Amino acid sequence: MENSKILSYVGFATKMRKTVAGVNAIEHTKSKVELLMICKTASANTFKDAVKIAKKHSAKLVVSEVPIETIARKEHCKLLAILDKGLAEAILLNLSDRFYEYQGGVR
Repeated sequence: MENSKILSYVGFATKMRKTVAGVNAIEHTKSKVELLMICKTASANTFKDAVKIAKKHSAKLVVSEVPIETIARKEHCKLLAILDKGLAEAILLNLSDRFYEYQGGVR
């Protein structure tokens, strides 16, 4: 499986307690957000909120074709923040065809 590295990195971040799941929780976190991962099936409002949060924290936004609910192991979750800089960089280096960086515009 190509995306197993990314899933492993997210799992490491979760074990280190360096992830925040959900739009409201991410908006209210006091920690620096290094990377945002959003589900491809997220609504337009969630995309708008994710772009706003990414600009606020100068973070990259990665769109995932794998459901974030599966990655984060949280039901109905469409947005996940990675707070660790090293793991965020590792995820960005290992992007595959199922994960891509959001460039803005029409999705």
